[in-house]
Amino acid sequence: MSLDITLLRLCTERSKFDRLVPNVPGDGLDESTIAVLSALRAYYTEFPETKQLPLDIFKGWANEFKFKGMADDKRSLVNLFIDRMKEPVPKEAEHGMIERLLSLEYATTVLTRILKWNEGAEFDLLDSISMLSEDITMRMDRKAKLPLVHESPEDLMKMDEDQTGITFRLSALRNSFRPMRGGDFGIYAMRPDAGKTTFLSSESSFWLPQLDAVWPGENRTGVWLNNEGPGRRIKQRWYQSALGATIPEMVEWAKDKSLSRRIQDKLDGMGLDRMLFYDIHDFSSGEVEGIIKQVNPGFVIFDMIDNIRFNGLLSNGGQRTDQILEEMYKTARNWSVKYDFIGWATSQISGDGDGLQYPTQTMLKDSKTGKQGACDFIVMGGKLNDPAMESFRYMGAPKNKLHRPGGKKDPRAEVMFDAERARFNDPEE
Repeated sequence: MSLDITLLRLCTERSKFDRLVPNVPGDGLDESTIAVLSALRAYYTEFPETKQLPLDIFKGWANEFKFKGMADDKRSLVNLFIDRMKEPVPKEAEHGMIERLLSLEYATTVLTRILKWNEGAEFDLLDSISMLSEDITMRMDRKAKLPLVHESPEDLMKMDEDQTGITFRLSALRNSFRPMRGGDFGIYAMRPDAGKTTFLSSESSFWLPQLDAVWPGENRTGVWLNNEGPGRRIKQRWYQSALGATIPEMVEWAKDKSLSRRIQDKLDGMGLDRMLFYDIHDFSSGEVEGIIKQVNPGFVIFDMIDNIRFNGLLSNGGQRTDQILEEMYKTARNWSVKYDFIGWATSQISGDGDGLQYPTQTMLKDSKTGKQGACDFIVMGGKLNDPAMESFRYMGAPKNKLHRPGGKKDPRAEVMFDAERARFNDPEE
């Protein structure tokens, strides 16, 4: 019995139709099968109380409302498929239907990607097929293990009562955001050369010692994925932020062999291997995910997602820059949930935000709405162009789904930029 006919026969039961149709691939099935499935969707939508399909009534209805404009030969073939739906399906044929549909989707999608790659499309074929295999496997697993959220109302409230999560160094952000937890994903944006690396170094060196309290016994790491310039510069800046020290001070500590010990002391005794830096220039999204799988992160800084090569075809069908970026940021957000870490993506603020204290979220570079819809929060660092204000920065949060009850949703706060010690500080410090 062919897969097409077996599928259509099973779909005469509404419950089986609802279970199977979400797994039907876009390609690989007969054209007549696709036409009958389309008619079934419309029929079950119009007659939602139907539990067992009345085939004769459905056939007349479909010919009147769905197949009327078809060529005679195609309509005859479609009606032949409907007539064959009257036979029952043996239990052994019903078993494993979803796996067969997913396997068909996998086979046809792999073939499509190979053809596109042969035609000159620019993507990593091996990574693309590997990611597709993992996706199909996960979808098969979900059939047996439903992704039910088990926490009780009391469990959910306890997280907020205990203030579980990672808090900010800057009080303005700490008072506006509830503590960050695995699955949270946000964007930090500034104009070029305004202190983006310093901000994230200043904050993440404060986050790292908190990991063991949030994930006790899990040996979580902090991860910085860099594809903007040499990673050793960021690593040096990060150590400087952890110490709150100047470079000349660090040079002297290196000479007397106390530098590493001082950094570990600032990190509450954590080893230096708990903060990992990777240069990912020209890496694909599959290679980036491969790193994440291996290092058990508590937080990941993506610096910058915009420069990662994205594997495969866009699920949103987009071709514009903003649509491509939206898909990339959605991918990183999904990783945050899938691997239970806090995700931070860096972005630039467009020229529209130059010289502003509090740029708006529409001023993210190359995106008016794409990146914005793919995150939980956006923190923007503003900077005035007046040289006399070089030590001042301005923190705004034009999007904040992590809003702390009682605090400002958008802090709009003035903070101090200490370039010599790689820190962003509260004004009173």
